[in-house]
Amino acid sequence: MLGIVAGDMAARSQEAALKAIRQACEQGVLVVSALADPLEAFSAATSLAETMRQLAQHVADLRADSAARLQKAEGLSIAQLGRRVGLSKARAAQLLRIAAERSETSARRESCPGQDLAQ
Repeated sequence: MLGIVAGDMAARSQEAALKAIRQACEQGVLVVSALADPLEAFSAATSLAETMRQLAQHVADLRADSAARLQKAEGLSIAQLGRRVGLSKARAAQLLRIAAERSETSARRESCPGQDLAQ
């Protein structure tokens, strides 16, 4: 029962985080759109796009790491992992390669890129 409650809390937490990300993106778009100077707007849009690209890459890496964790935790073959998460065997293998490469290079990050800029 405790696991179910913790799972529900984590799901609500993730929903709140996703909502906050969407709102932050919308706010960024509004700020850029409101800039009168076209060059300043272009520069701000470029910065916003680069930040979003970095965040998307960070989350893609997290997804690959999560696939590897699932495979290890459940002792799954690549094909089984693919079926378990609704991906092809080839895509599951690709995620596992990404996770392995990141593990080898110690490229794992616990915080999002640009975190130091927000402070």
